[in-house]
Amino acid sequence: MVTFGKNRTQEEAPPSYAPRATGSSLAPPTTSNGGNEKSDEKGQDLPPPYPSALPATFPIGTHQTPPLVDLPLVTAHLSLMRAFYSLKETVIAIDTPGLAAEEKWVIFLHRAVARFFAWGERIVARRVPESGPMKAEEVPPLDVLMVWHAYLLNPRAYYEDCVRGRGPPWGVLGAFPIILASQLLDQPVPEQVAAWEEGTQLPFEPPYQTGAKDTHTVACPACDAAVDVPWFVPGFKTGWAQETFLASCTSCGQEFGKEALGVKRFARDAYRAATAVGIADKFHPSKALAGTLLNPLNGEVDRYRPLRLNLRFLKENLKSPVEIGRESDWKLSQIEVRVRAAARLQGGQPTPRAWKRVLSLYAHPDEASLDLVGAVVRQGTFVTKMHDLGWEDEGRFDSETAPLIRAIARYHAFLDLMSAGPAFYVPTLDIDLAWHTHQLLGDKYRTTCLKLLNRAPDHDDKVEENTLSTSFDITAKAWKARFGVPYSVCGCMPADASLGDKLNKFASRLKRSNSASQLSNPRPDLLSTMDKDSEPTHASEHNAVILANSPAFDRRRQQREKIWKERMAKARKEVEAGKADAWTAMNVKRMQEHQARTGEAYVPYWGIMPLGYMGGIGAYYYYQPGIVWGYGGYGACAAGSGAYCGMSGGAFTAACAAGGSCGGGGCGGGGGCGGGGGGGGCGGGGGCGGGGGCGGGGGGGGCGGC
Repeated sequence: MVTFGKNRTQEEAPPSYAPRATGSSLAPPTTSNGGNEKSDEKGQDLPPPYPSALPATFPIGTHQTPPLVDLPLVTAHLSLMRAFYSLKETVIAIDTPGLAAEEKWVIFLHRAVARFFAWGERIVARRVPESGPMKAEEVPPLDVLMVWHAYLLNPRAYYEDCVRGRGPPWGVLGAFPIILASQLLDQPVPEQVAAWEEGTQLPFEPPYQTGAKDTHTVACPACDAAVDVPWFVPGFKTGWAQETFLASCTSCGQEFGKEALGVKRFARDAYRAATAVGIADKFHPSKALAGTLLNPLNGEVDRYRPLRLNLRFLKENLKSPVEIGRESDWKLSQIEVRVRAAARLQGGQPTPRAWKRVLSLYAHPDEASLDLVGAVVRQGTFVTKMHDLGWEDEGRFDSETAPLIRAIARYHAFLDLMSAGPAFYVPTLDIDLAWHTHQLLGDKYRTTCLKLLNRAPDHDDKVEENTLSTSFDITAKAWKARFGVPYSVCGCMPADASLGDKLNKFASRLKRSNSASQLSNPRPDLLSTMDKDSEPTHASEHNAVILANSPAFDRRRQQREKIWKERMAKARKEVEAGKADAWTAMNVKRMQEHQARTGEAYVPYWGIMPLGYMGGIGAYYYYQPGIVWGYGGYGACAAGSGAYCGMSGGAFTAACAAGGSCGGGGCGGGGGCGGGGGGGGCGGGGGCGGGGGCGGGGGGGGCGGC
């Protein structure tokens, strides 16, 4: 239970609280004094106390729904993340000559992914859907749980892979056993260890240290012979867990890297689709290429979409997987040439965005349609952020539950915001924690969202940094319009005044009814004004990616820094002149305190991170969080319903994915993310930036003018 103390200083006081609006958009929370306001010794109203329990229901769109996640689930999830954080600390602390800290972690993650698939093939494959929730003896080791966790946090990729039948039948597992797994962290039960070791023939304890003689077995793309390859090769960086992996088949002599294995995966899927017989077989989900089965707008299965996309290519490439691979020299760029030829494209015409996205999903060797090592690395930045906030500390919320209650309430409000339209909204850290927890429920997350929102939102874990920043501005404006309180009070960038005019029409669509004008009342269930609660309202940027070697990206980043400095200077002047509202004054104060305490000039504007901030870019660490260099010739800067910034031959091309999540035509449906206008974009009437490409050459308005 959290209440305001009697000795609150004048500096800590928030803006005055108006009486709670009748018909408020969210149910009033249970509070420490039943919701009654108190007065101080001068008879002035103090703000209502912060919530101490969740309400019975939350409104999301036109629905009233019980809480989708609760305190036990979220606290158990934090316990798991604490274990993930400790696992990494353990791995990088082990002295392994010739390997840097992050290099050791990436090697460990490659081995964790291999153990994950071994679990799937040898244990999960024997499970039946009727088995029900996981039992203690079925819970895998921590490293495997961490990979499964990251996979589930890409819900559309996970669901599509399950429906397409690629890899083990993950769908039979049901929801991630959040609470059960957290209870087994300190002491696995004997039955759990025995079931794992007997089923997989692998030790239950993860391989914390890897030696130069340790190997991994892969199948040659040309002849399928088993090839043993080292995890790492000191000096040459050609091991399986290194960025320039290269091997030679001892049976047929074929040299290959990871791109060749991805090409083999693509060729096998294409051949399977091309040889389908009969209508039922042609439209069966198992015949769809990766990234083609789900409707990009709502995430539902569209059985006709794969055939519409694939038909001409498949007719002209009815060859065996090995023939396709050899004729394309085992390169995705040559597969793209064949795609363009099938589409009758001329030299200057771009490759269709849908095909760019499909090819990006085959840029890694594993059966999952996303690179699971990269997914774990990106989720690791969020795990670290929760650790830095102190939210992963054992016992942190044993008595003070208000921050988590507020996080859950804010997540439901975030979904309510989504119900107003398919814009690309960016969560804050606390909202993202609850969102991640909900996604771990698997099919329950999907079915609930389809019911409440008429779509299953994806959670892009790779979004170009400038796009993410612009979208956060839009989210903040929409939140204030709908709920009457600021979205974030961490002391970061003040609201962009120029966006206000553009969003007037958009905001009017977000207001609920005649009572919407009363939503200017501050909401203690959605926002705390206490300094110690401010950091969780920082934007969740673990999915921000930097486009390396992209002048257009650099220009947009520099422009953003310039705009931030101008906004901050204006806000400071308004505060000094006594003209700023109390929220702006609070943010400026927190910003100044943060800079005085840390001296970090780049922190104020979320998303601006010098390359050195995330660590040096070693040649070994091609999974550097937040930096997209391209992988196997094709980098991907989004999945599911977000933007896609492709890379072909070293140059970033392609714009936002067709039908992405910003507006009816997607973030760039009509004009593209950076496209030249059009009817798509976030809210319509203008592309996301203007000029072409994801972060393409041109400035222009925010993410879709209105």
